Amino acid sequence: MDDTIVPFLRGYGTTRFLSADTLRNGQQSAIAVDVLALMDALGVQKAIVAGFDWGARTADIMAALWPERCKGIVSVSGYLIVNLEANQRLPPIAGRLRAARTLAGNIARSMRDRPRAL
Repeated sequence: MDDTIVPFLRGYGTTRFLSADTLRNGQQSAIAVDVLALMDALGVQKAIVAGFDWGARTADIMAALWPERCKGIVSVSGYLIVNLEANQRLPPIAGRLRAARTLAGNIARSMRDRPRAL
């Protein structure tokens, strides 16, 4: 079964903290942990994680810190997480070609596999 789940991020929509003692934190890693907790609660082991703006940053962090939980990622208007040292070792055109090939492959796999999306 394919599902699309679109949660509100902390502080948006009807979100609220269940306890007054809960630490308020808007860091992307904290929001990514929220999404992981949601995935766990729903029994989702891996998902294509997609987001726009802050949601994109959350998806980026999830893919960087918990790649084993991400089957794919769609990040629109977020930011890139790069390894500057590794990028400097590549000739400019090789890096762009590899990035384009990786992106195309990820999109093709995500469309083919159509797993649960979050």
